[in-house]
Amino acid sequence: MSLQVYRDEILEKVVRTWLENEGPDAFVLEEDNDSGHGTGKQNIVRAWKTAHGLKSYFNCPQSPDLVPIKNAWSAPKEWIAQFDSWDNDSLQPSNRRLESTYTRYNL
Repeated sequence: MSLQVYRDEILEKVVRTWLENEGPDAFVLEEDNDSGHGTGKQNIVRAWKTAHGLKSYFNCPQSPDLVPIKNAWSAPKEWIAQFDSWDNDSLQPSNRRLESTYTRYNL
């Protein structure tokens, strides 16, 4: 996720509502160290957080026991695991069609 997408889609559309409804002292936003979360010293995400009085911190990525969000992903991962994934055999017809299209347009 890019800095701009994080700012425009998450901070502006979701977090801003929390700040307006609850106030900047009502919560602290926990984030992982994804570069899109504005881990650098100066960028559009950090500027947005400062301008809106958002308190946040980056959790400890090397210590999963201290990262509560990791547990939230177990249920979706289990649900997805019940479905068969595509293997090379099932993709062959699609790959042939793509290759023939490429061949036709690049003669």
